[in-house]
Order: sequence, then structure tokens, then C-alpha cells
Amino acid sequence: MIKGTVDIDLGWSPSTNTLPIRRLNLEVGQASGEVIAAWVRFPELALQPLPQEYTRLAERQYRYSSRGGAFVANLVVDDHDLVLDYEGFWQRVRSDD
Repeated sequence: MIKGTVDIDLGWSPSTNTLPIRRLNLEVGQASGEVIAAWVRFPELALQPLPQEYTRLAERQYRYSSRGGAFVANLVVDDHDLVLDYEGFWQRVRSDD
């Protein structure tokens, strides 16, 4: 693990965004400031620190940024703070079966 990190970021899964979203418990309009996650890069499985920031835009929407704003995406979550939509990269689909 990387000293001083609380969260892990699995670079291939938006599920790990739930951890800091729940932990930070931001109010709408509030930003987290910089937090450092232990980032597992894929396919190398390399571990490195990744500065991140979360801003709660609405009840179920967050702006996620990393690497000092070099990467930014909006996240839409459900009522359990699980990611439904990770702008431009991932969207949860539902089967009615």
C-alpha cells in the first residue's frame, strides 16, 4: 500500500469511486480538496499514488478529477452511491429479465 492513502482506485472499475464518495459524505456544492488514492494501473498492475478531488454537484452527481485536473469526469450515482454513469467511460445497464 502507499503510505498516507485511505482509498484504492482500481483503474478498470468505477466501483472504487463509491469508497471515497461514501467516506467524504459531501454536501451539495462542497468539494473534497485533494485526497490521495492508491491507484492500481491496468494492465501493468502497477501501484502508484493518485491525487484526486470530488465535488458534489447535485444529490446524485459528482465531478471527479485526478492528476491536478488533467482528468475530469462527471459521475452519476444511485441511492447507495454506486456509480450509474461514469461520463464517457462506463454506464451501468439494467436487465429486466
